[in-house]
Order: sequence, then C-alpha cells, then structure tokens
Amino acid sequence: MEVLNPTAGVDDAFAARDWAATAVGAPETWPQSLRTAVSICRESRFPIILFWGPELVQFYNEAYRPILGTKHPEALGQRAKDCWPEIWGSIEPMLRGVLERGEATWSEDLMLPLSKDGTPGEYYFTFSYSPIRDEEGIGGVFCAVTETTERVLRARESEMRQRELVELNRAKNAFFSNITHEFRTPLSLMLGPLEIASARATDESSREAIESASRNAQRLLKLVNSLLAFARIEAGRLEPRFSPTDVAAYTAELVWAFESLANRSGLQLTFEPYASVTAYLDREMWQQIVLNLLSNAIKYTREGSIELSIDADERDVILRVRDTGVGIPPEHLARVFERFYRVPTSEGRTAEGAGIGLALTKELVELHGGSIVAENHGTGSLFTVRIPLGAAHLDARRIVAEDGPAPVAVAQFLAEAGAWISADSQDTGGERTGDALVLVVDDNADLRAHMTRLLGGRYRVRSATDGVEALQIIEQDRPDLVLTDVMMPRMNGGELARAFAAERPDAVIAIMSGYMDEDALRRTLDDPETPILQKPFSAATLLERIGALLVRAPAA
Repeated sequence: MEVLNPTAGVDDAFAARDWAATAVGAPETWPQSLRTAVSICRESRFPIILFWGPELVQFYNEAYRPILGTKHPEALGQRAKDCWPEIWGSIEPMLRGVLERGEATWSEDLMLPLSKDGTPGEYYFTFSYSPIRDEEGIGGVFCAVTETTERVLRARESEMRQRELVELNRAKNAFFSNITHEFRTPLSLMLGPLEIASARATDESSREAIESASRNAQRLLKLVNSLLAFARIEAGRLEPRFSPTDVAAYTAELVWAFESLANRSGLQLTFEPYASVTAYLDREMWQQIVLNLLSNAIKYTREGSIELSIDADERDVILRVRDTGVGIPPEHLARVFERFYRVPTSEGRTAEGAGIGLALTKELVELHGGSIVAENHGTGSLFTVRIPLGAAHLDARRIVAEDGPAPVAVAQFLAEAGAWISADSQDTGGERTGDALVLVVDDNADLRAHMTRLLGGRYRVRSATDGVEALQIIEQDRPDLVLTDVMMPRMNGGELARAFAAERPDAVIAIMSGYMDEDALRRTLDDPETPILQKPFSAATLLERIGALLVRAPAA
C-alpha cells in the first residue's frame, strides 16, 4: 500500500512493522481518516506523533524520532501507555480529553521527565493535542511538538545568573553604603581637629601643612558622599524632598562661592540670571548638580571663561554651563555620563578623578524628572540641564511646602578644585647648601607643596605640574633626580620617563603611583626597572628612598 512505501529513517521501521499484530490491524483495514493522517505525519519535516483508537496506538515521523531516544523503533505501533509509563500520569488526562470529548490542548514549555536512554531526565516541550475526526466521530489524536529543553535551560541559567547579579549588586550597594558610613566617622574626627589646629597654628609653614591636610580630607569626604549617593540611588533609598525654590537666587549663591578660586586660576567666572523662576528642587541635589558641573568646567578650562546661566521656557527651567576649555572629543560625547567612564583627554588641569561626577549629576537630574545633555560649544563644552516646571511630574509624597537649608557641600568641591590650581611656587631653587637638585612632578598642588616642604630641608627642589613643564626644567636645570606621578595632563609619567631617558640616559627618574598593581604599571614602562614609590608614603620612607636613589644619580 502507498502508505507503507518507505522513504527514509522511520519509514524503514514503518514498513517492517507487523501491523496486523497491533491494535490497529493491517494497513488495508485502516479507515481513510487514519491513512490521511499517517500520510501527513510521515511526509512532514516537523516533529509529529499520532495516537489512534481507544488504545492510543502510536505513529510518528523521522523528525519526532530524537524525542524517543532508545524507545525507537519499538514505540512505532506501540500503545502510548506502554511507551510512556514515566509520564503517563501527566499526558493520559489530556489525551483522553481529546479522544472522548474533543477538547484540544496546548502546553508550553511543559517539563516531562522522559527516559530517552533508560534514565529519567528533565525535558521540556511545547505541544498541542487535537482530535482527528473520522467517519464515526473522533478516531485519534494529532500532536505537533517542539522540544524546548535547550532554550528553557538556557533561560533558566540566564535567570539564575540574573538573580545572582541582582544579589551581587545588592551586596555591593550594601557594602558601599556601610563602608562610606564607616569612612565618615574618622573623616569627621580628622576635619574637626584640623580646623582647630589651623586656627591655632603660629607659623605659616605649619598652617599650610594643616590646611593641605584639611583640603584633602574634604576631597575624600566628597568622594565618600558621591559613592554613598550612588549606593542609595541603586537601592532605591535616595528620597528627594522637593520644595519651591528661587532657582536663580539659589544657584547664584553656589556660583559666587567659587569666585575667588576662579580668579586665582585666571578664569573669568560669570553668572547670568536670564529668568527669575521658581521650580521644585531638592536643594541638596541641586547643589550637587551645579557644583559638579562648575568644578568640571574649572578642571578642563585652563584659560578663558566659565559662564553659568538660568533661563526658562514654557515647560522647563534651564541651567547652562559653558566654558572655553578643551571640549569633549566627539566620539566620547555619548559616554560622558556613564558611571566610571573617563574621557581620555590630556589637556585638563589634572588627570585625577574617579569618573563618577557627571554620572551622579545625570542621576540627580533624572530624579527631578529632568534631562542633561553635553555638547561642544566653540572651543569648549556646553552642558544643558532642564528641570520641568510645576509639580505634576513629581511624586506628591516627596513634595514639601518649605524645606530647611541644605547641607553645605561647597567646601568639599572647593577643596577638590583648589588642589588643581597651581599653588604659589614652592621651589627652593638654589637656596639649600646641598648639591642635589630634585624635581617633583605632580598635577596635585597640595602634594607638590607637601613634598617640597619635606625635601626642601635636605635638597634643592623644583616642581612642575605635568610632563611638559618638567621637560623645560630638565633642559634648563638638569636635576639629579625626577619624582613624577603617573597620571597627569598633557604628558603622563610614563611618557616623561621615556623623554627623560632620551635626554639624560644616565640619570634617575622614579614613578609615584597610587595603583595597587605594581606589575601592571611596570609593563607600561619602557624600563621595567624604573623605581616606583607607592602612595601613600610616610615622610621617613620618602626621605630614605630619595637618599638611596640619589646615591645612584650621576653628577649633573
């Protein structure tokens, strides 16, 4: 009979089967409905199995064979109950429902513990049971099936991985929250006594050292506060308090706190209140937004001007911060607000930074329902912040009629920016009786001043803010020893070491680094034997290392 003509695979077993010994009998006795269903099944490339008659005798095609495993070829013509004892309790009610009442079924990603090779395993299938109608009613069940085991297990793995990542993120946030709180206590115990000691200092040198320590404690506190804010945002625990605020007046107070520092750095700082408007702000967050953008402008503007303005249209209050600085490379504009991303530029005042200021600014703006964009403007950059007017966009539970004064964060930002501004020359020039000349190269003014004070009692000391300035001093004064930081604008420590070695191959240069992985740092240097001084270092350690290095140094 045509229905038995073998084509491939299962068809060979189909032709060899003694159908007369089965519950469906010899093929010539089959009703036309069964012949048609079997023909469709065998010719399809989609996995199909048929169950026929009250005994639910099985027919299937080549595409279905992998689902059977070692059950093939015995399963062909076998009663379903005998073929699937391990899952019979799950599939029999569905099969009977179709056969007896014509109730079609649909199962998606159903787990069936099949024994494909004699051992129960976890398998998943999407399939449907539907009736095959014959001359007398319902003669059998048609099942089209797709095995989804691989997809389900992959999705489950991904889900487990996602849960692990969520838990890891929760643990990370808890850690940051806890550790930043732990930092705040010793910082408070440092800042208070330093303030008292500065007021009591009787000589200029002591006062400068104390004020330097205080500035850097303030910088550390700013970093701690930023990390804590991130942790609270991610944990959903940063709760804004929006109150009606005169935006121009409040912003002006923050801007003019930087006037003296801007003057010292040779920058023209202006503020233009083009609109007098009241908006709902969290005042502490607004401080962070304005001060982050302002300090960022100072960091990347060596000369020229910085202009802040407040304006408004029918929908938003608008803060703009323009500068005449180095600008942002176009290929990096889209990433400036990414957390921990640092634009690779060598033209700022310093290479210091953790890459969190602008990312935090964006988070805080968005908590106000606003937006922030960065673009290049002339030779510099322009940051535009928009905050919606009114309160309809805000959670009513976060609105207060009148908020108290926000904690003043200006000191922390001034301390950080102050460290970028070149201090008055601390060079000892030729005033010392010692012959050795040490050149200190670092973009942090406080560290330059600190090292100059330490070394100035024993050696002549010059200082430079970056590698470019250092090379000029090297050419003029031929120092015996150069101590240079790694990360600096314009020319970093590794580049300076390379240039110095070419200029004076017999001289000594040492790298100061805050990176923990010293081996990785050495791999970036032309000479892996270059001495490295790990920060932080004590005064005694510094003087001891300098003395040892100078023994190696040739006479200038």
